[in-house]
Amino acid sequence: AEDADLLAELRAISMGSSKDRFGAEDDDDNGGTSTNTESISRPKPKKNAPKSKSVPTKKEPVDPFANAQVSDKVPETPKRSPTKSNSATSSPIVVDATNDKIVVTIETVHDAIASKNWKFRKAAYELLATLVNEEVQGREPANDVDSDEVLRSLDQLIPNIVKESNAGALDAVLRFALIYADHCTGASNASQANEIAEALVTGPALASARPSTSKLVKSLYMKLMEVGNEGVSSIHAVVEALLTHGLTSKKPKVIVNSVTLVLDAAYAFGAATLPLSKISSNASKMLEHSNRSVRETGIEILAEICRSVGSKDPLEAIISTMRPAQVSELDQLLEKKPNHASPSIVLRYSKTSSGSSTDDAIAALHASAEEAAADKFASRPTVELLKDLKGTAYATKMKEPKWSEKAGALDILIDCGGKKPYKLERPSRNVNYSDLISELKRLLQHSHFAVKSRSMKALAMLAEGAGEGLYPNLKPLLLPIVESFKDKKLTAAVTGCIDAFFGNIVGFGHLMEKEDGIVICMNDKTQKNAFVRKSALSYLKRCVERSDKAGPRGSFSPENALEIAKLCVLKTTDSDATVRTEASSLLKAMMNHHDNEISNATIQVTRDLETSNPRLFKTLNAPGASISPSSPGRGQSTGTGKQLSNRGPSRPSNLPKSPRKATKNISVTAKRSTSVRPKPKLSSPKASSSSMTNSSNDFNVPPDEDSPELEDALSYLSSLNIPNWDAAEDEDGILLGLKSTEWKMRRDAINQLREFSGNEIAKSEFEKYPENVLVVVREHTKQFKDSNFNIVKAAIELFLAVFDSYEMHSVPLQFWITRCATRIAVEKISDKKFSTTALPLLTRLCEVQTPETIVILSIEVIESIKSPLPHEGLLSWTTGFIKDFGAVSLGKSLISCFNWVLKECANTNIKVRTAALKVVGEMHSQLGPMLKALLNSNTSVEDSVKTQVENKMNLSPMDPAVKTKTWPKRCLVLIKEASDGENAGGDEGNSLGIEIPRTDLVANLPPDCLTRMGLKENKDSWKRRKEALEEVESACIRFDGLISSDSSCFQSLVKLMRGLKARLSDSQSNLKPLAAKNIASILGSVDGAAQAKLGKIVYGPLIVAAMNDNKKLMRDTTLNALRKGTQKIELNGGGNNPLAMLPLMEAFATELIEVGQKAVGLPDVLAIIADLVTYFPKVDHSSKSKAKTGEALFAQSIIKCLISSQSDSRARAEEILKESIKSRVLNMSSLEKASAKLLAVEQRKVRPILDSLGSMPIEEIPSQQSPRKNMPRAASTIPFQKPKSSPGRPKSTVPFHHSGRDSPAQSIMSSSRSRAPSRTSQTKPNRRSVSRNRRDSTPGTKSVSDYSSAVSDLVTDPGFHPFKTESGISVSKAHRLNRQREHLPEYPEDPSGKDVLNNLKKTWSPLLPHPTSEVLFPTGGIKMQDDASSGCDLLCRGIDMLLESGEENILIEQIDLVIRWFACAFCSRDTTKGMQSMMSFLVKLAHLIKEADYELTDTESFMLLPYLLEKAGAAKGRFREMLPEIITSLMNDSIYPLDRYGSIICVSVIENTSTPKTRGLAVRECQMCVEKIGLNSLGKKGMQIVAKMYSEETLTENKTMFLDLIESAILKMNGDVKRFMKICGTNLSN
Repeated sequence: AEDADLLAELRAISMGSSKDRFGAEDDDDNGGTSTNTESISRPKPKKNAPKSKSVPTKKEPVDPFANAQVSDKVPETPKRSPTKSNSATSSPIVVDATNDKIVVTIETVHDAIASKNWKFRKAAYELLATLVNEEVQGREPANDVDSDEVLRSLDQLIPNIVKESNAGALDAVLRFALIYADHCTGASNASQANEIAEALVTGPALASARPSTSKLVKSLYMKLMEVGNEGVSSIHAVVEALLTHGLTSKKPKVIVNSVTLVLDAAYAFGAATLPLSKISSNASKMLEHSNRSVRETGIEILAEICRSVGSKDPLEAIISTMRPAQVSELDQLLEKKPNHASPSIVLRYSKTSSGSSTDDAIAALHASAEEAAADKFASRPTVELLKDLKGTAYATKMKEPKWSEKAGALDILIDCGGKKPYKLERPSRNVNYSDLISELKRLLQHSHFAVKSRSMKALAMLAEGAGEGLYPNLKPLLLPIVESFKDKKLTAAVTGCIDAFFGNIVGFGHLMEKEDGIVICMNDKTQKNAFVRKSALSYLKRCVERSDKAGPRGSFSPENALEIAKLCVLKTTDSDATVRTEASSLLKAMMNHHDNEISNATIQVTRDLETSNPRLFKTLNAPGASISPSSPGRGQSTGTGKQLSNRGPSRPSNLPKSPRKATKNISVTAKRSTSVRPKPKLSSPKASSSSMTNSSNDFNVPPDEDSPELEDALSYLSSLNIPNWDAAEDEDGILLGLKSTEWKMRRDAINQLREFSGNEIAKSEFEKYPENVLVVVREHTKQFKDSNFNIVKAAIELFLAVFDSYEMHSVPLQFWITRCATRIAVEKISDKKFSTTALPLLTRLCEVQTPETIVILSIEVIESIKSPLPHEGLLSWTTGFIKDFGAVSLGKSLISCFNWVLKECANTNIKVRTAALKVVGEMHSQLGPMLKALLNSNTSVEDSVKTQVENKMNLSPMDPAVKTKTWPKRCLVLIKEASDGENAGGDEGNSLGIEIPRTDLVANLPPDCLTRMGLKENKDSWKRRKEALEEVESACIRFDGLISSDSSCFQSLVKLMRGLKARLSDSQSNLKPLAAKNIASILGSVDGAAQAKLGKIVYGPLIVAAMNDNKKLMRDTTLNALRKGTQKIELNGGGNNPLAMLPLMEAFATELIEVGQKAVGLPDVLAIIADLVTYFPKVDHSSKSKAKTGEALFAQSIIKCLISSQSDSRARAEEILKESIKSRVLNMSSLEKASAKLLAVEQRKVRPILDSLGSMPIEEIPSQQSPRKNMPRAASTIPFQKPKSSPGRPKSTVPFHHSGRDSPAQSIMSSSRSRAPSRTSQTKPNRRSVSRNRRDSTPGTKSVSDYSSAVSDLVTDPGFHPFKTESGISVSKAHRLNRQREHLPEYPEDPSGKDVLNNLKKTWSPLLPHPTSEVLFPTGGIKMQDDASSGCDLLCRGIDMLLESGEENILIEQIDLVIRWFACAFCSRDTTKGMQSMMSFLVKLAHLIKEADYELTDTESFMLLPYLLEKAGAAKGRFREMLPEIITSLMNDSIYPLDRYGSIICVSVIENTSTPKTRGLAVRECQMCVEKIGLNSLGKKGMQIVAKMYSEETLTENKTMFLDLIESAILKMNGDVKRFMKICGTNLSN
């Protein structure tokens, strides 16, 4: 019965009629009236007749019931009749029988409205509309018609009649209501608008399906909101009615239309004008509604509110409850349309724009959210924490010794506190938190950070929940907690804890107390940790910003501000830069405080900085200066909601940063005349984050600095006493001349200013004069676009004169001046009238501003010009620019410049194309491969243009001398930056600072390409394989030299190479060369490291195919692949790739041994090896076992080639051997071992060749591998020959002390000579003679005794220094680092071999006195630790002498050699006496390193620490405890960082040791590192190794240690076991 439409339809059905569902029953009820016309009008008065009463003649209201005869009886419904009804005669409503019209007068309007006949009601509504229109009489709508003058009680009648149930009458009443709302006074009242809106919602109007009705309803709603006379009150009233009654309606269409109207109102008037608090309270109903349209419209309403207020933060409470899909939809809407549209309807009587109500809207949202939160908090019950704890396991867990149990107990405590914000019982006689706080205080001293952090979280809960009643208990903990900032793992916990203290426990007065306030933590004399001092200042700043909402004790007074400001001024002189920055930021925050008293007090204190620190004073007082991004602007309210961070630039461009931007913090502020604050620009989080993340090739636009105001510029120029400045126009007055309408006057005025620019006054005012004079000239030359060329020419000359000042002081040009000058120069570059000024202006700009900036701006200007002449002119200038400044000065603008040139190469004008190709040629002659790479990376270039460009590049090869060339012109800005130590960019370096884009090859292939490449289903499968190979070939051609090999796409490249490797042995012979060609393309397009890794996969199959394939095409293709696959790409300089040499050598040796020496293509392969052999790894650099194995295989393979049946192969092999011996790639011992494996007959064949190789000179190899032709040669011989004496070694290092007896040093030398074996004169002793000599050289007992006595005398001799030579040879750090790059024995290899000791002797002896060298390197070698006891004693004596004289650096220069000698001796056979000597020496060495404040490098530590751990794990007796203690002492002395000790040393020992006890010790040490400093001491690789070794461990004790280490690592991951399992992967067994 509530649905009128349904009732009408049911009546029609019950009567068996299909009549109109809205009006048929009304005809029956009114006597069967069937008027044929629905035209209803007021009766026209007759001529000379009195006016009808239907139109009142007076302004007095007419009572429609005065003469009406209303019967109390309801008239009976007459029967239907085909004739017209006579109801007109029995009713006040007249039916004109002649015109068939219904006539309603003003007297009968109420009867008509009350009539059941819809046509009578419709006639009444139309009469009312006519009355209002006659009152208006064509005036503009202004709501100036009194409703009662039209019809008494009309305002009360409107809400009732808009509920009309008949469709025809409903449209009429809505049209009348629209006229009423537009003209009548009552409609502008908010309460009246609310009633009408409510009637429309509850009536049938809003549910109507008729388009005309829906349109009228929407128009009426919009009109009611527009005409409100109390600002936005009518909008609020209407929207509240829609939300209150519309969302609760039972009609789905009403709900949809209601929320749609709210969205339309947001678009029409601005979302900020809506009742946002009402919308936020009803948002959940819209977002959770079952109707999809309602949900989507609700999200659009929220999006429009976000756009209007400029942020999502005010709606955070609503957004947090939305589903992820809805949040994503909201973000997409904001990303698609970040800014709100301007309101389409202006409020009729509101003087406030919709934009100005944004702050009020945000404040309303915040107030609504805060009020709701406060009500929710007040309704929550108080938590009885102490009672709740009694029923838990808190006390039991707290008593447990393990830290994890204590952490669990604290978690229980925090859980019992309830949810935030905490609401605990207040302290009282029955509620005492003292014991609990005392327990938490003890836990603050716990060794584990997890316990500490949870304790602080619990203290924060008590402070926030129980409040200021806990002041006596918690205030003493503030200072110790602040000092916990030293541990950076506790930073978040400390910050949360002390933030909770402020306002609840302590205030500013407590914080600034001198005895126990945080001021103590800021004294750099007592608090050495700068991070603690900086964090304390950050805490003060947060307290200042939160003072209004912090709590009952958070009040901030001017007295507090004075104290804090004085402290900040004092801290601006702190020794640490971060502390000074934080102090300045805090000062700025207080200067911008919304309380004027606080702001003024701070400003008063900072005035002292004007003399003591003028730079900081200027920064603090600069308009718009911003030190801290979190501080609001001066005079801004902090309660208006957060502005969007990471706001992008307002003007997109690709210009480089201005140098002035880097040296001066310039902010863009609104002009003084601007009165309306600009709205924040909204961007979704995705857009914000992406705008902040730029690639290295992108340019950031430096904003145009604010140019001076015209009034300020004129005032400034007037103060300079410029001649004729204020003179009359006819007297050459400058100011009046600029304003003159005659161009000559203006030109002369500009010329006078140009002449004055060379004056000393103008030069001294170089910071102000240039920009002020240009502002004035710009204003009077139509922004430098004057139609008279003489004026523009004079302006250009003024620019050139002004640039002299910038050049003189090496100051970069302001960006707004740069933009103006560049635009003029480019626009006039082809104008013959400016031929002498435009080009020089553009060139001069490149001298006073970065060239890359000028180039980018020029391109922006030229792209807006259609005429080809400027394009040709700019291209010609670019060619000259590259010749004068060098292409390298383009910097990061190179990509944009080259892309523009390529675009011009496709120009339809032949002259433009020719000029563009000249630019390409000049660029290529200087950049070479880099330009080709840029060309290949540009996929938008047409093939024809690309061909022309490539031909031009081929005709202009790169000049090798360009790198050392001095350019005629240079940018003064870059020179100044280079002299200041900054990055010179541009022409001050050879690097352009750009990254050539590379492409993922596999990603550009069809998804099934690899599958089809290995297809073998049927006979036609080879065709599918060929298609796949051809797809790879075309992709390689397209991305030649630009294939990416980073971690994200390397695995896919590996799969592709394996697929191509399989095709090298394809059954279809035609596919094999195609696969080899693709391999060559890929290997020749990746970087060196990736080439070596991929080469391991394919070098072997390529060599096999090159040697054995019967088809020459295949052999040639594979040989080409080998050559190309071992060379660096041209972009990286070309040449052979050293990283690929070892994989190639191993592959060649392996495949040759398997294939044999009779292969048809062996000579060709050997030719490639001969060309590359000088780059193979050297013997001296190949101490690793893997490298030694590769060397042995290579020697064996080449020796076998010497006995090949092919003469070419034998000749190539002999050539390879010669080059190998010369370059130290092979040594004779390897060749001898390889030849020993041959048959006797074969040995006789190769023996002459080996003998001839033995007499060849060996090339000296520097520390870094380099081509053989660049290596210096030395006349040293092969290892079998007698070594020559070192020419630089002094013959005697210690003079005689007494004439009667030798000095201790000479005793050592003589003893050493007596122990030395007799030398034969043979130059090539065989092995037997060498062994015999060694056996014969064993000293007797007497000589050993004499030797020991001489060593003892040497140790006690005060005149002998074990480390100082007479020649004073010293070693630089670079030499020491070069020594460490040599290939030395690596753990677990034994470092105590004789060869190792001999190599060490050769390196170290020139730096030592000869007696020291003889002691450290005894003739018989170091076979046991006793042999090194004398050396340890001598070194200990030397260390003591160095410590006494303060010359520790002498030993530090040789520290790597000392450690190598110690490791060699330490790893020899153990003896008790020798071990004691070594331990004493190690302790002294550690002490010296600590005193010298030196930190061991990774190489030095890896030579020492793994062997210490190895010995410590296997030690016995007293050394079992001594060695671990020494290791612990070394780590505690910070000689080597713990993170590298764990991740490098301990992990290596865990992986490589074969001793279980050593492995257990290494695991325990690694766990200690993890617990002390975290996961950095283990690393991802370390976790994988630990997991693998744990899985393989069999000893129960060690497995337990592994589990403890794994547990510590997982705890450092916050208990994330899945993350640990993911890292370990398959290394961790089931």
